Amino acid sequence: MRPGELNRRIVVEQASNVKNDDGDLVSSWATVAELWARRADVSGRELEAAMAKDVEISVKFVIRYRTGILPNMRVVLDGQYYRVIAALDKSGRREEMQIYCATGLLDG
Repeated sequence: MRPGELNRRIVVEQASNVKNDDGDLVSSWATVAELWARRADVSGRELEAAMAKDVEISVKFVIRYRTGILPNMRVVLDGQYYRVIAALDKSGRREEMQIYCATGLLDG
């Protein structure tokens, strides 16, 4: 992977519960990481590879390899929210991760 290919700055967020001033728990999103990524549309063959049946995957983000990207997270790019469906190291070489995402209703 060439560094110039990673031309989008994304934010990975995870849902969390925080207490407000009244002591009540409020759902919120906390930043897990800010990463450089490449955005790409998803082909039908990649949908099968992501094992995402009955899910509308619309985009994938390619990042440098890292652990800890989970399906309960979301990706934010230019004010648009994407629900993480799967994060895969398809080559198995720990060089890059492909984060498969869907758009649609998200909490928050």
